[in-house]
Amino acid sequence: MQEINTQIVGKTRSSYKYITLLCTLVITSFMLDSIVQNYFVSLGSHYICAALLVFPPSYMICDIIAEVYGFKQARQILWCGLFSWLISGVVINIIIKLPYPVFWSNYSVAFRYVMAPYFHNILAIFLSVVVGQYLNILAISKLKILTKGKYFWLRAVSSSFVGDFATVSLATIGVFFGSLLTGQLFKLILLEFVLGLIYEAIAAFLGMYIIAFLKKSEGIDVFDTKTNFNPFILATE
Repeated sequence: MQEINTQIVGKTRSSYKYITLLCTLVITSFMLDSIVQNYFVSLGSHYICAALLVFPPSYMICDIIAEVYGFKQARQILWCGLFSWLISGVVINIIIKLPYPVFWSNYSVAFRYVMAPYFHNILAIFLSVVVGQYLNILAISKLKILTKGKYFWLRAVSSSFVGDFATVSLATIGVFFGSLLTGQLFKLILLEFVLGLIYEAIAAFLGMYIIAFLKKSEGIDVFDTKTNFNPFILATE
């Protein structure tokens, strides 16, 4: 497999076959996360936030992007997801404050009740995702260099361990602080962190096959040996 350094001009992003699809999946995961953030799902005597069912795939997808296309592509797609989040939150926050006709009052009240927390959720978990996802793609990119591209499963689980802990802890505290007791809060963090890692460990096996397919199909395998890992650079070149 040909190795392409990120500093060398090779394929342009427009010539990639699957990067847009992967970007769409990341953004979709982000949007679903903020919508279902305030819904709890019972697991016997325990419960989890419904966001745990829709957000973890974004970690594996970002791992795949960083592994195949490089850190810079993963970083830009991460910011695309975050910007989509903020824009949708601002727009919905404005819309629910607009006047509505009297005959639509019941629907409007119900819509406001459901969507009012949306903007708060985004503000509460924005920092957690910036920190967690950045640490995730940074770790897997650095570990790829260290292991010379081997042991993806171990690298994916290791990077997710770091990223998940930051995301779950900060997001849960940001969204539910004041609504749950301290003991409930820490119990929720621990349960979601453990379940998230189990998911990542299983998904990483599937990720290995997807990565092999993408590397062969795209003809690219980026090693970030000279990449600027500044999280606030939006461009890929």
